[in-house]
Amino acid sequence: NQDRLIQINFDITMHDLPCNHMKISVTDAFGEEKIDGVNKFHYIPIDHEGNYKGEVYQADEVAELEAQELLAEMTEDEKKALETDWLSSSDTFKHTDFDSVIAVHDFTLMNFYAEWCSHCREFHPTWQKSAEKISGKMKFKDADGQDFEVKMLKINCVDFQDTCTSAQVQAFPTVRLYKRDGSFSPFTAKRTMEDLTAFITEQVAKSHHVKAKHHHIFREGCHVQGTMEVPRVPGEFHLEVDGRGTNINPALTNVSHRVNHLSFGAVDGSLASKGSNLISMMPDVPDFVKPKLNPIDGREFISRQFHEAPQHAVKVVATTLQSGRVVYQLTHASRTAKLTSLEKGVRRGGRVPQAKFTYDLSPMGVVLRRKSKHWYELITALLAICGGAFTVFKVMYKGGVGFVSVVKEVAEKMD
Repeated sequence: NQDRLIQINFDITMHDLPCNHMKISVTDAFGEEKIDGVNKFHYIPIDHEGNYKGEVYQADEVAELEAQELLAEMTEDEKKALETDWLSSSDTFKHTDFDSVIAVHDFTLMNFYAEWCSHCREFHPTWQKSAEKISGKMKFKDADGQDFEVKMLKINCVDFQDTCTSAQVQAFPTVRLYKRDGSFSPFTAKRTMEDLTAFITEQVAKSHHVKAKHHHIFREGCHVQGTMEVPRVPGEFHLEVDGRGTNINPALTNVSHRVNHLSFGAVDGSLASKGSNLISMMPDVPDFVKPKLNPIDGREFISRQFHEAPQHAVKVVATTLQSGRVVYQLTHASRTAKLTSLEKGVRRGGRVPQAKFTYDLSPMGVVLRRKSKHWYELITALLAICGGAFTVFKVMYKGGVGFVSVVKEVAEKMD
């Protein structure tokens, strides 16, 4: 298989891990951590009995909850740093976390500039004048009619080169309108106050604002489902508690879970939610292969004590069907990992139990072909059966004749 990526389809119920404190991470064999298409994940709060308690968590709702927690634990100086321009790395503010700047504002209009850029210098007066009028002052209505303010900030990409590189800024000036969840829309019109205002108005009007609400931690679980594309190399994904906003004690972290569905391979989005029932929709898959496509569906993995975490090892084998479609057979092994005493520290940033799924793609594949016998092989088999039957009857006949002869001879001697 020459594909660069492979799709993972999952549907997992975490019994005692709230949606707003759950983190999903993916790491491949090269140590690169990345999740493509986070908006394909759906977080559904449930109670401990598995009953649904609320609506699906959208990506922007999770982002708002994270922003609330981030602000709650910040000092006043740290909050001020999030409201100021990134002009110099030597000013009085510590500009180190670009993601936090985006996360704490509903909308952020960011101007990436370089001091040596002539276009940036020409744009500077217009930007300053627009910021005085718009930033934190002008109201813009979203798609639901709610009013929002937009924070306008600029960042010096000479002093903060790593930040701009990470943001994939390739030209100056680059102006983007960021939403709280990190998504953005680029500004490509003329660099005038009127066009900036029109751009913000248009983009905000397309947005829907969600009212995020925290749940009581550890009083509910989370049903998370979705798909993600990962490199075709060994790797792992794991579900764990996200301790931001609270000092999570690892001893209280319970990652007991039920695997409703786990499979590999591209599945149409409308069918991905079918889970185990998806297999019944594959008529070209032989019956002996179907159980191996999702061998752990419906199984429970429970932590019985503190500092424990059920973990999984999955071997993935590509299987080409007669129809030409490729499916993936899985072999599965699980264990309950016990954290060592050094890993049980309750200090912030310490390790916590993870529901870990390690996967390894086999370099070899299986090709299924139907092999039929030729007509002459059938005739040969029939002749073999006839010949065998004849031989058996002949042996039985000779044995019977011999037995009769012996009986006669014995009878004559007795007479």
